[in-house]
Amino acid sequence: PLAQEAADVLEQDAALSHGMDAVARESSARSGAWILIADRGGVAAAVASVLKQRSEKAVQVHEKVSVDHLRRILSDVTDRHGSCAGILFARSLNLPVASECATQAELDGAREVSSDALSVFHALDNISTAAPPKVWLLTRGAQAVAQADIPDATQAPLWGFGRAMALEQPAHWGGLIDIEPSGAVDATAIVAALLAGNDEDQIALRDGARYVPRLQRSRDDAADA
Repeated sequence: PLAQEAADVLEQDAALSHGMDAVARESSARSGAWILIADRGGVAAAVASVLKQRSEKAVQVHEKVSVDHLRRILSDVTDRHGSCAGILFARSLNLPVASECATQAELDGAREVSSDALSVFHALDNISTAAPPKVWLLTRGAQAVAQADIPDATQAPLWGFGRAMALEQPAHWGGLIDIEPSGAVDATAIVAALLAGNDEDQIALRDGARYVPRLQRSRDDAADA
């Protein structure tokens, strides 16, 4: 089985983690404005602030997500700024930590978040532009970086959704960014990931470092070799 031959792990991307700020500066001042589907905790607001420091434009959306509303926002952004540079979906950050969910309804909130994220992709249907806006999904603690890490059950489903969208909506796919499970958020690192312009579309940010998935031989398989 594949699991015995190789393991899909999040490996520290050392070269990129040390140069993220430089990459963001080099990629700044592009045309269009970012649309940020904002959270209630201020992470999207912090991202907007860093984008503006990089001479990027950002429009925050706080209203309930719907296809028609997002299409109106896309039209307005295009009229005012020429194009949409990309979309960051941060609504999953509103979900409670799985261990603090007291009811099944709270756990089911992850389904509503995925439904809202799907609305974002539907809003982009039939958008004719030379450079379609890419959608990035932001989560908190959805991925295990250290062996002792336990992915948050309310956040992890969005990664499954995102991987499906990468296959079904490649023209509009940006990537997944997973931030620290708790503590201060490094908005500069988020913006660097958004502006990097490389093929990395599954990223975890931890303690100032950036981790990306890589296949490697499992320990059992290596011992048998």
